[in-house]
Amino acid sequence: MDELLSYILRPGVLTIAMVAYISTMLLRRVVETARPDMKKLAGEMDHAKMYGSKAAVWWNEVVLYAMPVLIAGGLGLVQSDFLHGPIETPGARVMFSCGIGWFSGMIYKAIRKGLGGKLGATPSEPPPPSST
Repeated sequence: MDELLSYILRPGVLTIAMVAYISTMLLRRVVETARPDMKKLAGEMDHAKMYGSKAAVWWNEVVLYAMPVLIAGGLGLVQSDFLHGPIETPGARVMFSCGIGWFSGMIYKAIRKGLGGKLGATPSEPPPPSST
């Protein structure tokens, strides 16, 4: 168990998670700025229509969840000792990176809270997206 924990807390793993999370956030911002109709129109608890089109449903319910996994999986194709350590086969690197991408949001939030505690700052949550 200690070996697994030390492997997961490597700088390369944290780098993959940060790249996947930040790239997803950036791509989401670009797409939703270029196509405002892709944004959610209402929350789950509102009695209003949640999405304006089928494309918006697919964007919010499928693509945004798959994006960090695909971005991290792409990093698995890169042969790098820093990112993947002793994992040698491309398939294993891609699978490992996809797993990191799946948990990238959780890893990003943990790093953000940890750094906030070390620096004495309390991280604030980003504001919810506006429906305008």
